[in-house]
Amino acid sequence: DSSGPASGVRLVVEPVGAFEGWPQPPMGFEAPSTTDALGGFNLALDPGEYRLDFLPGENLPRVSRFVTVPPRTQQEQKLELVPFTLSRGRSLSGSITLPLDPALAPDHVAANASVRFFRVVTVAGRPTSLLLAQTVSDSMGRYSTVLPTR
Repeated sequence: DSSGPASGVRLVVEPVGAFEGWPQPPMGFEAPSTTDALGGFNLALDPGEYRLDFLPGENLPRVSRFVTVPPRTQQEQKLELVPFTLSRGRSLSGSITLPLDPALAPDHVAANASVRFFRVVTVAGRPTSLLLAQTVSDSMGRYSTVLPTR
């Protein structure tokens, strides 16, 4: 195994739930910094349930983890994720066309179309959609993205 720490990985935080008596966490955001040389990161989050999306780039697929941040009982409380390995993905390419409509798209091309791939997973006993990849088609309607293999 030639894996090592994944530095420079972007991290997107999406709130998915709240604790009773606590407000729903605000909308999602991209962390202001990437993972460090050891693959670590620090975030300050309000109590709630979150999906953390790790965006490694380098033709590796997005990886998501769910975390529950309980209300603080001590001055400084730190949570640690179980270490995980970024997996290789499979490249998927295609093109998007539109029905013949001279007013809408005389050349049938769906340029700059948003393309998203999801999987349904169970989180806290509820089915939840999990974003696997997203991309935008080019001026010819072509797109390419990397999806996880499992």
